[in-house]
Amino acid sequence: MKKNKRNNKFLKNNLLGILHAISEEQSMEGTMLKQVYNFPKPVMEMINWYSENDLFTSIDKVHSVSSLSELNKLNSSERIDKITNLRLNLKKEEWGLLSRNTLLLNFQDLINLEIKNIESIPKDIFELSSLESLKITSARDLKKVDPEIKELKKLKHLQLIAANKLENLPIELTELPGLKSLEITEATKLISIENVISKLQTVEYLKLSGNCDIPESISGLDSLRFLEITHYNSIALLPYKRLYEMTNLRVLGITTKRREDLRGISNLSNLTTLNLHSSSLTEEIGNLKNLESLWIQNCEEITCPYEFSQLHKLKGLQISSSYNLIEAPLFIPTLVNLVYLKFMGCPKLCRFSSEYRNFITPQLIELTRNDLLTKIPKELMHLKNRIKINK
Repeated sequence: MKKNKRNNKFLKNNLLGILHAISEEQSMEGTMLKQVYNFPKPVMEMINWYSENDLFTSIDKVHSVSSLSELNKLNSSERIDKITNLRLNLKKEEWGLLSRNTLLLNFQDLINLEIKNIESIPKDIFELSSLESLKITSARDLKKVDPEIKELKKLKHLQLIAANKLENLPIELTELPGLKSLEITEATKLISIENVISKLQTVEYLKLSGNCDIPESISGLDSLRFLEITHYNSIALLPYKRLYEMTNLRVLGITTKRREDLRGISNLSNLTTLNLHSSSLTEEIGNLKNLESLWIQNCEEITCPYEFSQLHKLKGLQISSSYNLIEAPLFIPTLVNLVYLKFMGCPKLCRFSSEYRNFITPQLIELTRNDLLTKIPKELMHLKNRIKINK
């Protein structure tokens, strides 16, 4: 039993490490591709999927503080009322000192705040009445979110990154009238969210990773447009049938264990982006007529259903970690709007059918870490200037 626990802990930590590495790699890759190619939004959503959402990406002026003395200096400046974006990266011992004074109360014009390495949220933060975005990164020691979170009436975005000691969510989250996005990652001790999740009626973006069961009441979130659920625990429950009733969804990322888990996915008629971790596939995906980007991961089948050729709007496609894939799927050359294609981590992939000789739409094809693809296949030589091989 102890050996199994150690193995499970090792697998979980290994998975988290892999996700962090992918996040960093994709962040750099996405930045490069955005500069070089003018890919549609759903394609960039897929490419940047594991990149960490940055509060300050589109903000010109951000004050970054790495010590309490720097914060004191900033606090004493004459232009403190002009500071709207603040990133605090204090040492753990300094957070304790900060919690015992009222320094943060002077930053009443803050709109976006990012903090790091905290054990508890400083009470002063709940009195920042203008705050719209709160991001807590490296939240590995954070065990709870205080009920006082309800005082942030203007809060729109809440991110708790790497919150692997977080044990519960306060019902007071549902009292935030303008909350639009909620992201909680690596929350391996968060078991139940049923009392909160069904009442987040204003949330449009929801990203959860951890071990918690997802209640059937999630299907009642009519405002939700983006949903990603990643489970590290194989016994955690996910009500697939209810998810497929959420016809307002535009973006979905899920993990499935059986083909039956995908039954009904074709009901998501407005879906534009699908990130699917699944050992099996279903022809129903071919009925997602508005799908523009598709990422298939960890599929154990040797090919994809030819019904995928009905995805006439598909512009971006990634197939990764498909260890049994030998021949590139036949449906791909039929996709007349595909501009981006990537095969990654498919160790047996080595064949492309003659249909690929007529494949002309991609602006970029990436062949990354596929053991048997060390050079451009002859069926793709006419696209050699658009192909990037990473061994």
